[in-house]
Amino acid sequence: MGLVYTLYMSREAQADLSIIKKSYSQSIRNRVEKLLKELEISPRMGIGNPEQLKHYISREVWSRRVDKKNRIVYEILEQEARIIILKLLMHYSDK
Repeated sequence: MGLVYTLYMSREAQADLSIIKKSYSQSIRNRVEKLLKELEISPRMGIGNPEQLKHYISREVWSRRVDKKNRIVYEILEQEARIIILKLLMHYSDK
């Protein structure tokens, strides 16, 4: 088995998770759980259309799709084998 990453949650991500548990459907809660489990094993590939964000020049920050409006945003710290979840609810405004 390959490298397993340890997940850490920012305060904002912890607050988002609380909102998800209270206000979102079971299918969304299940999807978030599945995405988080996959991040521990494969942070750059898999479900949710992983995409490296270009605006973070000195950091390796990625996002994955939860649903049409929400993304999980996370930073990969390869040397420490850590993933920092920055946000779980990233709303895109409708255009």
